[in-house]
Amino acid sequence: MSSSVRLSTLLASAAEARPEAPAVLGETRLPVTYGELAARAGGIQAALAGLGVRAGDRVALLSGRTDADAVAAVHAILAAGAVYVPLDAASPPARWASVSRVCAPTAVVGERALLDRFAAAVPGPRRLALPSDGDELPAGRLDAVRSDGTDVAYLLTTSGSTGVPKCVAHTGAAPSPSWSVMVGAFPVGGDDVFACHAPLHFDVSVASVLGSALGGAALAPVPRELSGFPVELATWIAERAVTVWLSVPYPLARLSGLEERAARERLATLRTVVFAGDVFPHQRLAALICAPGARFLNIYGPTETNGCTYEVVDAPPAGPVPIGRPVECAECWVEDDDGRPVDAVGSVGELVVAGPTVAAGYWGVEGHGAERFRTGETCPGGRAYRTGDQVRVLPGGRYAFLGRMDNMIKMRGQRFELEEVENAVRLAPGVEDCCVVKVDVRDDHSRLLAVVVGPGAGDPRTLREHCLTRLPSWAVPHRFLTAAALPLGSTGKVDRRALREELVTRGE
Repeated sequence: MSSSVRLSTLLASAAEARPEAPAVLGETRLPVTYGELAARAGGIQAALAGLGVRAGDRVALLSGRTDADAVAAVHAILAAGAVYVPLDAASPPARWASVSRVCAPTAVVGERALLDRFAAAVPGPRRLALPSDGDELPAGRLDAVRSDGTDVAYLLTTSGSTGVPKCVAHTGAAPSPSWSVMVGAFPVGGDDVFACHAPLHFDVSVASVLGSALGGAALAPVPRELSGFPVELATWIAERAVTVWLSVPYPLARLSGLEERAARERLATLRTVVFAGDVFPHQRLAALICAPGARFLNIYGPTETNGCTYEVVDAPPAGPVPIGRPVECAECWVEDDDGRPVDAVGSVGELVVAGPTVAAGYWGVEGHGAERFRTGETCPGGRAYRTGDQVRVLPGGRYAFLGRMDNMIKMRGQRFELEEVENAVRLAPGVEDCCVVKVDVRDDHSRLLAVVVGPGAGDPRTLREHCLTRLPSWAVPHRFLTAAALPLGSTGKVDRRALREELVTRGE
């Protein structure tokens, strides 16, 4: 990504270069061109200015759709020099309120029904309904604020161990390696159709929505309901003539079950397939990679670093896929338990990432994870981040991912800390203590089990309903089990590993 490119000017530059080129493909209507998308964004930008939004203000986006209006809103917020804060439309209002207490948004843009629910939980921010759900906004000129790229441009929410969400702050110049690798090694251009599978609050969507504008490609939002239906999803890919795909492994793993002839016919337009955000079971990947003639790319990186390593998968893998080598704009190394760098092949330790891909930190937070960030002259690019991921050093400067070093996990492509789930369960009436563990059922499926102590532990339905009011659906335990007490280690702390082993032995 060129150092001259700024997020605030992406859409304006694309519209100026190719105003008649398709920008967003809809389900039934004609594509929205880059010129039309810029005009919509200009109207939203003007409306936000009318609400008093100024450069540096946080503006939340609350939409369950990734349609042209939602995409225009993303660009309008960035063009205004404001800070884009996407919220999970499927989360309970209490979660929106928690995020809002951290980032204090001046305004919220979104679907009218969601805005009404938001206002009941967070009454302060001014509200603007997307044109598809409210009054049509007049088209306007997109007046992009010029920036040196050092200001915060967007906040992405991650789980916090204290129960309070953390907002990861990325600047307007932070290059997403997901873009730079694809734009460089697999050029994305005006002839491409870029599938957008991730919801807007998920970090993968940043690469899709903004990366397509960077390359001047057409963005094709994937209907959410197709993810679990491989035949229908493959048909959609063929009908949209999708050339570039970026998503978590789940929908791709589903596509691996297609009959080979159907896969070759319906996935024929794909030339670049990128998976990120979770481990792709290698058996499923091997089955899929045999079908289309596309090249496959594994991109690794927590929200705090963007994608920072990549591995080109050019043959069916016989084992777990490495996370590969650092992208050009990032520097990575491994540290042992004492914080000393280790680089011998076979060494195991924590992966540390430095350079311009690393976030500026957590918005308004000191401690509770902020200590993972390092700044100063000793850090390449001025800042570094300890990922908490354990890796093994491979030949050629590559890495193999081994797992988390703490209690942060991923489920359904979403990253969160077990302590946040436990804190929510403990707030249920009659619950005295709780421990939550992730148990792998098979190579492509895991379950979240909550072991609960106390008189309120015996009603799983009540506990689940309680959690749904406080947690995103993907963080709610699949099962609630009762116990007289939780196992303790020699230090008197709950022995999570022993509990998990016991549950696996019991077949839970």
